[in-house]
Amino acid sequence: MFLSKAHLTVVTGTFGKTSTTRALKAVLFGHNNPTTNWNPESPVALELLRTPPRVRRMVLEIGIDRPGRMNSFAWMLKPDAAIVTSIGSEHHPSFGTLEAIRNEKAKIVKALPSSGLVVLNGDSPNVLWMKNQTVAKVFTFGMGPGNDVQARDVHMDWPRGTKMVIHAFGRSHPFSTPLLGWPMVYAVLGATAAALGQGFSLEKIARRLELLHPTSARLESIALSNGAWLIRDEFKSSFETVEAALDVMKEIPAKRCIIILGRVFEPKGNIEKIYRHLGARTGQCAEYVVFIGEKNLWMPFAEGASQGGLERDKIFRVHKAFPDALEALPSPLGPGDVILIKGQSEQRLDRIGLALTGRRVHCSVRECTAPVTLRCDDCKMLSRNW
Repeated sequence: MFLSKAHLTVVTGTFGKTSTTRALKAVLFGHNNPTTNWNPESPVALELLRTPPRVRRMVLEIGIDRPGRMNSFAWMLKPDAAIVTSIGSEHHPSFGTLEAIRNEKAKIVKALPSSGLVVLNGDSPNVLWMKNQTVAKVFTFGMGPGNDVQARDVHMDWPRGTKMVIHAFGRSHPFSTPLLGWPMVYAVLGATAAALGQGFSLEKIARRLELLHPTSARLESIALSNGAWLIRDEFKSSFETVEAALDVMKEIPAKRCIIILGRVFEPKGNIEKIYRHLGARTGQCAEYVVFIGEKNLWMPFAEGASQGGLERDKIFRVHKAFPDALEALPSPLGPGDVILIKGQSEQRLDRIGLALTGRRVHCSVRECTAPVTLRCDDCKMLSRNW
């Protein structure tokens, strides 16, 4: 095949795949705003068909949503290297347990030859478990001690991004990235470890990642014309990603933190406890909250937010993401305000962010049945309504 001589790196995991894929592409190809394939089989196959002959390197994002999917990727791709970013609760209804998710994703690691490279998040026990599931060389990355590629002195450089010092194999180098917060540090580390395995220096990796644009709707910070800042993070809303977004918001030195929160995707465990917990966390870092969801979810969330310290008259619930959530925001917005948008992709909360940035938005559907691959940014109905 025309790809037989290309060095292929695949990126898998529950969270962080797209940002890690884009970070590695930025290093390998020198692009500051690289695209990535959607991870089911058809987009992966299309990406392969689009690849020009005699390409030297490739990076593909792959994901699974039910058991038995990873074997087909391993058979079709036969990668030279793999990065595993995380194991989390997303798609747990299909798998049942985190161990089942881990075991399925590990199949791509087991498929690597002895000449291959596995890059594992050493801070995740379920990812690190894969270290003994392969005959390939293993690099670990993370912020904890003992990782081969480790980030130290990590701190937010708001609003410019994040700074850190990366230590790897006896060397160290300062890194500065426009990517925001500790969740994106893992994308930088995973890409750095994989690039080191392909012969890149820490210095060259740092230079290229310094120019990388944030991934759309994944902790993407945007300056608004009124002086406020918007953080779009509405692509996913599994419990772990909501927690991570709240961690980031707590670090930002905002005068007024405003959070727009939709439903949690596939919550695992007691629903009331989950929403009460997230409400308490939100109440600890926000001055104003707009919740988009059903009343039975709103009630424990509002109770938790009050317990977290937020006044009840600053906690709002709306039925529809657009235009209700937009109209519920405090007015006027201005310098010192930071607005986080977080929720399920089916709720299409990206319409709120697009409207705040000046796009003409008239679509007001409550739930969108269009494929997730069709983002509101590109939808012809955004300015028309259905």
